[in-house]
Amino acid sequence: DYQEKAVNFIRDAYTAGKKSALIVSSMGTWKTIIMLATVHLFKLKTVVVVPSKVIAKGVYDTFANCCKCAVVTSSTKGLENFDVIITTMASFNKMFDRINWLFDILIGDEIHHMPETRVNQINTRKWRFVLWLTATPERKEYGLDWFKMMVGEIHDTWVTALPVRVIKYDYKYNYTIKEFTEAGKGLAPDSPEIYRRLYGNNLDRATHIGKIITEFQSRGFKRFIIFVDRLDHVDVLKQNLKNKSPLVVMTWKEKKEQIVDMLRGMEEYIIVGMNQCTGEWFDVKPLEVGILFTSTSWNNTVMQTAGRMVRKDWVKTHWYFVDFVDHIQVCWSKPKVLWFYERKKIYAKNWWQILDFH
Repeated sequence: DYQEKAVNFIRDAYTAGKKSALIVSSMGTWKTIIMLATVHLFKLKTVVVVPSKVIAKGVYDTFANCCKCAVVTSSTKGLENFDVIITTMASFNKMFDRINWLFDILIGDEIHHMPETRVNQINTRKWRFVLWLTATPERKEYGLDWFKMMVGEIHDTWVTALPVRVIKYDYKYNYTIKEFTEAGKGLAPDSPEIYRRLYGNNLDRATHIGKIITEFQSRGFKRFIIFVDRLDHVDVLKQNLKNKSPLVVMTWKEKKEQIVDMLRGMEEYIIVGMNQCTGEWFDVKPLEVGILFTSTSWNNTVMQTAGRMVRKDWVKTHWYFVDFVDHIQVCWSKPKVLWFYERKKIYAKNWWQILDFH
């Protein structure tokens, strides 16, 4: 349904005489299918630009049986023999002059990764149509205005919304003066980073994970993923969850492909995954419950994390995303609730329903 609506949006934009469109679609909403449908829609020579070779291979695997395509990373010989070429941003930079006059349609995936100079150069070319795709249409240094600064006018934007239910789990912990002092070393006394360090250093939250998973398991849920950003968090979670469902750890130490092959043969499991290790290549049986164990308030991180959980499952009507409401209190001072209320704005913007943990 998402893909069909997106393609209709692209068709309407082109029919109306517009030269570009932006699709904002979370990870897990199969942007690759939207790209393939765009190729079939225009039936013109198309270049697809993606951030990495891993993503290029994934796009090729989807396209291969549907059109005459190739992954091109260096040589420009024989490009005219293909209807579609798939290349990385780095390779596209090197081959731009050759590609520039051979192809009519440009599809740029994860456009927020593309350098400003390259986007400006693309805009000097009179393409028949340019489709930009991204899961996170903003950059930390620019906010939401970066597209206007880098890409110029975007004629149309279409945004997907994932049916995610956020379960907020109230977590309260009273930090000692010693913990506060340790976290504040090298920082100004009023620095927000002190509280981020306090939250990051506190491993007590891990003792609550078992309770959360037990409650969901009692309601029939079988596949979980816990998103972490530090190795010491992985270690303490392994200790607290050792008596639960088969526990699978995904950090830089493990071989990703072997883990994915193993997961495909399992009906239930709990994944403890470093955020960066559950990226574009991550493709397993549909996950049901995600638990956010990190102290993030950055929109891109939240959206990408939720998208990783949702990948390739259009049967379920909702996914569950458990978020800690972080009440940080130092001795008798007034509690500070920091990152959850920043994330709450993100949830509201994406129409995610927020429920209490029962």
